[in-house]
Amino acid sequence: MPSAYFNTTDVAALSRYGFKLAKGGAHTSRTMMLTELENLLRSVPYDAPDEDYSEAVVERNVLEKDTVSSRKKSLSHLKELYALTLKTPLFFALRTLYRVSPDSLPQLAFLVALARDPLLRVSAEAILSHSEGDPVKPDEISMVIEREFPGIYSSKSLLSISQNCASTWAQAGQLVGRMKKVRSRLRPTPASCVLAFLLGEVTGHHGAAVFASPWCRTIEMDPELARKLGFEAHRRGLLNLRAIGEVVEIAFLCLPETIHPIP
Repeated sequence: MPSAYFNTTDVAALSRYGFKLAKGGAHTSRTMMLTELENLLRSVPYDAPDEDYSEAVVERNVLEKDTVSSRKKSLSHLKELYALTLKTPLFFALRTLYRVSPDSLPQLAFLVALARDPLLRVSAEAILSHSEGDPVKPDEISMVIEREFPGIYSSKSLLSISQNCASTWAQAGQLVGRMKKVRSRLRPTPASCVLAFLLGEVTGHHGAAVFASPWCRTIEMDPELARKLGFEAHRRGLLNLRAIGEVVEIAFLCLPETIHPIP
């Protein structure tokens, strides 16, 4: 796992929250499937049991796929990306924050996909190294993936993975353009700020370091903006935040009361 994102070796805790650390990921064949996720979340009530997600996709065909086979494949990829169970804290947080801030879904979905797909995490280096307006080429993404996972993927697979990752970054708002991708900047929301803080805390970025974690930087938040949005989220009742100098205490109201303490 890339050391920049993880400042802990507690693999059990990371897995419990919903992180994926093994090689591979959904981006070998799909993007983060933002449209499909949004359609599914709109079709399934917030507190629905797990089986309702499968029923919505396979039986009711809310994703409007042509065949039962394609419905099942889409469901499998969505589970790989988002878990689709409230028993997984990251999905619980996504559903809770989406409920109060629907417009934040592209950023919320992106952060959860980033936590659950090592390939997407690796691609961040190729994207975030560019300034706004810079062109971003697929081979730049391929290069960092091949470096982190040497000899695993063929040239054809690397190109496909790179294109899928680039499409996900575009869906999140950090690339624009169809044939040629250009770096753009998104405007993080208080809801996505909360999720970035949660990812930072679980991965070992505690205290004031949570404002400067890679999860914050990935959605265009420097420490100053992270503090500002964090207090805005506090005012909106999305979290409880106390920050005095290096002493920072956060209580995540988007998590179930029964969840294990953050490591």
